[in-house]
Amino acid sequence: MSAPLNNIEDFEGFGREVVGRRLSGRRLPGRRLSLFLDFDGTLAPIAETPALAELPPGSREVLKRLSSIYPVAVISGRGLADIREKVGLTNITYGANHGMTIRSAPPETASKGFEMDYDIGADKLEELKAAAKVLREVEARYEGVLVEDKGATLSLHYRRLEAGQIEALMKELDSELGTFKERGLLRVTGGKKVIELRPAVDWNKGRAVEWILGQEPFASTCPVYIGDDETDRDGFRAVRGIGVSVYVGAEDKDVSYHMEQSSVVGFLRWLIEFGAR
Repeated sequence: MSAPLNNIEDFEGFGREVVGRRLSGRRLPGRRLSLFLDFDGTLAPIAETPALAELPPGSREVLKRLSSIYPVAVISGRGLADIREKVGLTNITYGANHGMTIRSAPPETASKGFEMDYDIGADKLEELKAAAKVLREVEARYEGVLVEDKGATLSLHYRRLEAGQIEALMKELDSELGTFKERGLLRVTGGKKVIELRPAVDWNKGRAVEWILGQEPFASTCPVYIGDDETDRDGFRAVRGIGVSVYVGAEDKDVSYHMEQSSVVGFLRWLIEFGAR
């Protein structure tokens, strides 16, 4: 089972393990870490609507300092412009739309930057447009439902929906999205008061992490992936055996550590001090 990561004693234990243990049969190159961070529910507390989510006070400066020591990537289901605006930093890498759109921090030279746009195919884009129309119709029938169209992915949020209406919404979505599921061009997944529609492609947050780890300055680092939702489990699997997975939530058998959301920024502050030792 996962170990807790919520206070300075836990953080120091993490440091001892990362420096001392062997991963994939090799000793880590010193303390050379890289950070892969989810946004909603990890860097920022879950909000009633995506627009209301904000970094806690002081977090932006912590991320800025952190990225001067370690390579840092924010891997989010949000669109690229949205996640860039929410984080508000240019010196980190962004993996938007569950990693289907990747942009590195601005390079010092042209040879050091990288970017990637996963080609999901015209047929799946058309399917997403059709699904967006259906979701908008559902949205209009339920006060408290919010649909986000991010181009390459769709999200239906129902955090503000009255509890007594959730069962009816789920039944309606199951009916309305049945045809899309049968055609197999889209993948429908659940999360924390959200339904996600993504292209049925061999790409996710985990594949994005693997791809980024092939680029400088992430190559040859020990990746630390921190996330809180179902889509982050692909990221946890990607770093298994070569890095460290941290679940923001309760104890979990599939990750290295677990922590409370309120402990995330404290851990990142500790990593800054750890990197300066």
